Amino acid sequence: MKVLSGSKLQSNVRSLEVQYNEITGKLAEVHRLLKRADARRVAPNEDRSKWNQVIDNLEKSLNDLRSKESLIESELRAARRLLQQDLAEGAETATAQVSIRSTAELSRATSVEHLAEHILDEPVRTVDDLSLEQMSRLKSHLTDGAGTAQEEKEQAALLSRVEQVNQMQPRMIKPKAEENRHQFILRAAIDKLKSEKLDVVSYGELKLLFACYSLLSKRLEPTANDRYLQKLLEPSIKEVQRTLRVQ
Repeated sequence: MKVLSGSKLQSNVRSLEVQYNEITGKLAEVHRLLKRADARRVAPNEDRSKWNQVIDNLEKSLNDLRSKESLIESELRAARRLLQQDLAEGAETATAQVSIRSTAELSRATSVEHLAEHILDEPVRTVDDLSLEQMSRLKSHLTDGAGTAQEEKEQAALLSRVEQVNQMQPRMIKPKAEENRHQFILRAAIDKLKSEKLDVVSYGELKLLFACYSLLSKRLEPTANDRYLQKLLEPSIKEVQRTLRVQ
């Protein structure tokens, strides 16, 4: 257990307050997205099953956020009590434990397993830093199917978080050049498609491209760049899907 000074206790309270406010904001945003998704589901010429899936994942994400809100609210109350005790007693130190990983650590995650661990364990604000490539890699991995009941439960939880981030990420766009520097695999696969070299695209790249297209097609509020990428992938996506089925 780590001992925190009075100033660090204050910093911890502020950090938890920020997290709590961000999560309540996320809850409001997911509620808004659910209304948008429901409107799309009942609109003419829409794929009802696709939007049912989006709604299901967003509802799971809503439950996840509510659990995190309750947890952080509890941690915040405890942190405030510690701070009040420290101020009242004039003590220099009080006990508390902080377990918030940094955004930098998330950006260094490379394996699918590492990404899965982070997207489930990290604070909601940190998960927002996942790139389109990272989300596509997670989604393509999840399409492999699960074995045990526990694995299926974990995959369902991951899908709900991926859906949440996929819907919210367009509202937190990074500069294009910065984003592109961290998406080498996705860019390489897209370049092969643009060059009409589908025969040299690997199985893993095909899965990544299909997952990417699936994520983009489900965004309720796509950006101009999202629409550009989706339009770029559309002419080849049916052939990609056929190739995946054969393999």
